[in-house]
Amino acid sequence: MLNEIYKNNKLLEENRFEFENKKDLINKMKELSQDIPQTYLSSVIQTINQGVIPTCEKKEFSKFGIETENIKYICINNKFAVYASIFDLMELKRFNLDFIYSIFSLIDYKAAKKTNTFYVIITKEKF
Repeated sequence: MLNEIYKNNKLLEENRFEFENKKDLINKMKELSQDIPQTYLSSVIQTINQGVIPTCEKKEFSKFGIETENIKYICINNKFAVYASIFDLMELKRFNLDFIYSIFSLIDYKAAKKTNTFYVIITKEKF
């Protein structure tokens, strides 16, 4: 877990924590949010039941093999849609997160800031 503390858009403190189980993670999240009243919790969704497609038109999702009744999606810059399984999103709901990020939206955010850059993001499942 990465814990960052900002004041006036300036990073004051950064801490990283590793946990052996989800219970310890949840307890640490609760502890940190009690210590600092204005705390926002976010996570990157890590599931194979997510993706990105080059359209925002729901009716075109089937062309890419995506069944829209079991997903939530958002359109990014009217260019592409990032989607994830409703079931996987519901699993994250128990963490009381303020934000859930797709790795694809983070790659797009980073890529928009630079040209001719190749991004490889490697994640490791801890639990």
